[in-house]
Amino acid sequence: MLEPLLENGGGDIAVAVELTWPLPAHVLCMFLNLPDEDWPQSKIWTRDRQQGAREDNGELAEGAAAALTGYIEDQLQDRRSCRPYAVEEDLMTGLLAAEDDARLTHDEVIGCCILLLKRWTRDNDRGA
Repeated sequence: MLEPLLENGGGDIAVAVELTWPLPAHVLCMFLNLPDEDWPQSKIWTRDRQQGAREDNGELAEGAAAALTGYIEDQLQDRRSCRPYAVEEDLMTGLLAAEDDARLTHDEVIGCCILLLKRWTRDNDRGA
């Protein structure tokens, strides 16, 4: 995580932006078992969804929400295709198992995933 900072010549660093965003983002993406290369895009969709809602920009909010929901749907479908799955693998797989057992609805599973990503973005966009 520090290597990109050092590659920038070691100049002034906005610590809140450079360090506090990647760490919680990485941890939450690990909980959900999202590919590392996908988490920057997930942050963009989540941020745009929130920004669109704040600015009463329905097109931005709805477009980002649809993209994020579609992405989560794809991730869930990938896990469904690997049955039987080990629920201890990650949080998303555990949520999927709860849906299979009728303890959660599909919309609740999607909502839980979005809530985690939304929380990470809200907490860490303060310094951005």
